[in-house]
Amino acid sequence: MQQDRLASLVQSLSVEAVGGPELQGAKVCILPDGAHFAVVVASTCPKTVAAIRVNTRAGDVCPLASMQGFRFTATPDTPAFALVGLLVDELKTTRCGRQTVLTGYAEALLIHLLRRATEEGVAETGLFAGLADPQLARVLTLMHDRPDLAWRTEALAEEAGMSRSAFMARFRDVVGVSPMTYLRNWRLSRAAIELDHGARVSEVARRLGYRSDDAFTRAFRQATGQLPSARRKSRAAQGTRHPQGA
Repeated sequence: MQQDRLASLVQSLSVEAVGGPELQGAKVCILPDGAHFAVVVASTCPKTVAAIRVNTRAGDVCPLASMQGFRFTATPDTPAFALVGLLVDELKTTRCGRQTVLTGYAEALLIHLLRRATEEGVAETGLFAGLADPQLARVLTLMHDRPDLAWRTEALAEEAGMSRSAFMARFRDVVGVSPMTYLRNWRLSRAAIELDHGARVSEVARRLGYRSDDAFTRAFRQATGQLPSARRKSRAAQGTRHPQGA
């Protein structure tokens, strides 16, 4: 079966809020462009008609991080156009189930963005540059899908069909960090999302390949300045999804 480069990336996204132009910290913005919609991945967007804030607080591996400044126009003949229209229309209403519908539209739109970014190669370096490289894409997908395995550089190089030295050099040049650094960041970004959704520290540690709870706790604290147990409690208290931020 063909590996899906986007499956794990989509799972790593967590939509925090969907709202109008005043939504703070939006990662994805939608701008009117005549009969079209321009969808922009950026931190600030003037004349915004809709905005989506995505959970990117912990870990360095975010599917949208390497798309900063990426922009495409959803024209009437593309599937994303109707989806954007539905999202914008829903923002104008106060109907029952509004937040659930908005979140669903936002998540579906993000999938379209990720597809577009992967197909078009939106970056010379970073995650999407790696996914555009056939050999590195296989390795990245394996790390995304099986972070629980005790991956070693030699094993990843073999999966890529390259020598260890060639693989290390290619990965760093294209993705921007070493394979082991990328894997560590991916694990921690996944851990943050799982903790936000109430998973127990021991469960998260086991699913993400840490030898012990203590090893996971040390790694998480070093990366985020926060104990995983504290992260879990604080996010459980306020809820994993923000109230509607419109």
